[in-house]
Amino acid sequence: MKKLTKIGIGIIVLFLLMAVLGGSSDSNQKQETTQAPATTEQKTEKTPVATPDATPVTTQTVYQDVEWAQSVQKYSSLISVDFTNTGKAANNLDCDILASGAQNIVDDTQKALDENSKYTISPKYQEAQKEWELALKDYNSAGKTMVEVANEGKAGNPDVDKINSATSLLDSGTGHMNRATALVKASSV
Repeated sequence: MKKLTKIGIGIIVLFLLMAVLGGSSDSNQKQETTQAPATTEQKTEKTPVATPDATPVTTQTVYQDVEWAQSVQKYSSLISVDFTNTGKAANNLDCDILASGAQNIVDDTQKALDENSKYTISPKYQEAQKEWELALKDYNSAGKTMVEVANEGKAGNPDVDKINSATSLLDSGTGHMNRATALVKASSV
């Protein structure tokens, strides 16, 4: 279960890096120019009067880098606690607490996935966001597998293949988390 500690450290490093991205949301804005659609009015049924040519309208795409970083920080903290509790339960061979902790991992990673999809991130952080998402998906699947293992353990039939699958998913999630951390660090230079 030492791998769970490494996961927690990886998560903490990521959200600390995300928190220092800083800056106001004004620095996360991009200018775009679009054309307003031309319209035609009719004064009478016989004489159509066209409006003058459309003038460019400036719109701003607001990137939510800071808000996303805050979400990563929030969910990283929750998931880290979930992993700590699950690790303790596994070390103590407590299947009830293991099932509960693993379900918390499933629930918290799903909430994080749902919230992650709501943010528009500037291009320099989009790869990190994708890696965060992949880590969450792996951790979510690992949590589901751990719930199954805990329930089977209560019945006296733990499935070694499922334990290995959960471990593999945790390792994969940690790899994605490490890549996300590296991408954020590289983008912040």
